[in-house]
Amino acid sequence: MANIKGTAKWAKLGVPKDNYDEYQGNGNKNYIIDLYVSDEDLVKFKGDVATAYESIGENEKFFKNGKPQEYPKEPMYSPVKTDSEGKEFLRFTTKAFDDQGEQKTFPLFGADGKPIEKQVGNGSVIQVNYSLQGIRNSAKNAGVKAYMNAILVNKLVEFGGTGGSAESFGFDVEKPSDQFFTDEEVPI
Repeated sequence: MANIKGTAKWAKLGVPKDNYDEYQGNGNKNYIIDLYVSDEDLVKFKGDVATAYESIGENEKFFKNGKPQEYPKEPMYSPVKTDSEGKEFLRFTTKAFDDQGEQKTFPLFGADGKPIEKQVGNGSVIQVNYSLQGIRNSAKNAGVKAYMNAILVNKLVEFGGTGGSAESFGFDVEKPSDQFFTDEEVPI
């Protein structure tokens, strides 16, 4: 397990309970978060991804008759993604449901280390505790997944806009004393 710090985007962490996503069409519902990190952290993370991919050949789970099974020399998929502007980011996932079909509560902590129940919005500064795992699906399909174990939110930008009030979106809101008509007298 390791930690990495960056800026969150497109978080789907299960608050409220029905906020999850289908990942890669495999039917598993996952919590997902994309993380933009510093160039230095990105280089280190890519090295860790390469090491995790190389570990497939040593993982007894992928052995048959005592020998490692074949897999591609280059990974078919990776947690390092590229956005539409060409900037690289990291995608972390974890299963949203246990084997019995019960939704899991994702461990989300505030800067003080105490659990929080808030929606993490784009621009939040977070730390992700994660594990990398090399996966062999077949002789022609293998890669690395980044599983998030928990998140610590250093600076929360709550999901739902800039404050969630009408004024925060620039609307001129009338005070009750400014209204000319009562609700029953509104002309049609």
